[in-house]
Amino acid sequence: MNIIVFIKRIFKYLRTHSIKQIIKRILGIKPNYSEEVEYEIWIDNNEPKKTQINEIEKFIPKYKYKFLFLVKSNFNEDLINSINSQTYSYYEIVKYSENIEIENLVAKSDADYVILIKNECIISEIMLYEFLIKIDSCRCDVIYSDSDIIEKIYDENNKVITKRMKPIFKPDFAIDTLRSKNYIGNCIAVKKEKLASTIKLNYNLNEIILDLVFKAYENNLNIVHIPKILYHDIKTDNKEDYNEELTIIDEHLKRSGLSAKVEYGKHVGQFHIKYNLKNDDDKVSIIIPNMDHIEDLKKCIESIQQSTYKNFEIIIVENNSKKAETFEYYKKLNNEKNIIIEKFKISYFNFSDIVNYGVSKASGKYIILLNNDIKIINKNWIEEMLMYAQREDVGIVGAKLLFSDDSIQHAGVVIGIRGLAGHLYREVSKENMAKYPDIDLVQNMSAVTAACFMVRKELYDLVWGFDSSFAVNFNDVDFCMKIREKGYYIVYNPNIEAYHYESKSRGVDTENSEKQKRFENEYNMFVKRWKKEIVQGDPYYNKNYRLDIDIPKINYNKIMY
Repeated sequence: MNIIVFIKRIFKYLRTHSIKQIIKRILGIKPNYSEEVEYEIWIDNNEPKKTQINEIEKFIPKYKYKFLFLVKSNFNEDLINSINSQTYSYYEIVKYSENIEIENLVAKSDADYVILIKNECIISEIMLYEFLIKIDSCRCDVIYSDSDIIEKIYDENNKVITKRMKPIFKPDFAIDTLRSKNYIGNCIAVKKEKLASTIKLNYNLNEIILDLVFKAYENNLNIVHIPKILYHDIKTDNKEDYNEELTIIDEHLKRSGLSAKVEYGKHVGQFHIKYNLKNDDDKVSIIIPNMDHIEDLKKCIESIQQSTYKNFEIIIVENNSKKAETFEYYKKLNNEKNIIIEKFKISYFNFSDIVNYGVSKASGKYIILLNNDIKIINKNWIEEMLMYAQREDVGIVGAKLLFSDDSIQHAGVVIGIRGLAGHLYREVSKENMAKYPDIDLVQNMSAVTAACFMVRKELYDLVWGFDSSFAVNFNDVDFCMKIREKGYYIVYNPNIEAYHYESKSRGVDTENSEKQKRFENEYNMFVKRWKKEIVQGDPYYNKNYRLDIDIPKINYNKIMY
């Protein structure tokens, strides 16, 4: 950076910030900005300035890819202007009146990529440049990006001011998330040869982009995400009609051979899929490690016994209990036909060894790992797990877990949060949950907690179960990563609800030197094993979010893409 420019920035910062803000910046204390201000800072830190754009224009001539913009004939002038402001000029704009014309227009074009964009959008001047960079680095059949909303307002002089707001930072491609919510948006690029030969679009649809992405997935095309805001939706008063999206999802499921019913979800724009069970009598083995804590265990078992799904066995893995009342309670449980007490002789605590022993005694096709301090809320929880676990592409299904005060304990695990891996939305209160509708969204995640999850026994055995090297920490996340490495999805299903009576005040396992050493060893083992994945970042959590907190909040610092 030019030293004069740098000095000017320092003086500007000193003029526009209070002493208190400057001290906080020096001490590394994050200021409590509003979302609007945070986004303005993010734009300033992460989008190119004019001088940078000039450099981009010099760099671009090495590329020879041609883009075709398909634009409605009643086009928005701002959209056309934004296309013509691109730093890359090898494109053509073709107008059409009806969707049915698209097929012929694509066939006639000599473009390499076709860009479908809704009329109520404008694009960033570097959109094509960013597409080129991505095309040059990997196989790109379909490309989508992050987006935001633009609102036009008038100042006191009746001059139009364009205001950017509400950034939509999206995950990398996630099929279960897309079936639950159309997060792809209103602008995509698709390889022309794929659009012409592989993807057979329904041109009668308004939501043609969503239909295209599903068909691209069905045909094993590579769907690539660029985590940068490359287009803007123009704010309108038009109300969304989600009936067509529901129909598109339904048709996609039928083409995929998945028997299911699609319903509207808990929040606007969300969908809830109820998959029909292939076999409603597959045996499920519920593994519960236990050492004393009989009051917790009683609540857990009583809640399981209320389940609407009946073909299950409960295997309690007894390890090192000391209290007489524990064994008295076990005697009562022995009278239950579907409850088995398995004593695991172990002189130390190793969660991985304990659950592996329990699974070795299981006779079910499906395994549920369950903490003894879990109390199931919804009676159809096993069916909700089986709906996803029965799918050949799914490895693990996790649940929404609540603390006793109804705040969130677990809504999926993100790699990178709070240093290594953390629970998303942890401690969000019941009153504040409406601010975060994705808490109630079925979605793909990198991991879910083993406090309550289901996996097919054959997959458990395929990855050799839990790794005993992780006695206490990261064992469930490591297990999920191994399952993902084999090509299976991890699904967070919030329609499975339970209380997890783990204390909010329970800290990291570092309360004494021995536990501190164990934690550090397990931490280092996890980092060594999954270094590549940690460096790349969680594919289901956008790079533009902070990792020092448990909720999706803008990281307004400079992002390394």
